[in-house]
Amino acid sequence: MAAPAGVRVDLGSRRAVDEIDDLAGVRRWFETPWVRWNLVRTASSVAAFACLIGALLAR
Repeated sequence: MAAPAGVRVDLGSRRAVDEIDDLAGVRRWFETPWVRWNLVRTASSVAAFACLIGALLAR
């Protein structure tokens, strides 16, 4: 839970969309960290699920 809570991609500090000249650059700026932390969140969820299954099978 620390990964999504500790890392936040802040779009509120960006200029209004009509003032942005390079929308592709803004997308790259946003998408790269978002994808990275989404993969961390996915991997931690899969690991937690594997631990749950392991605990249920060990019982």
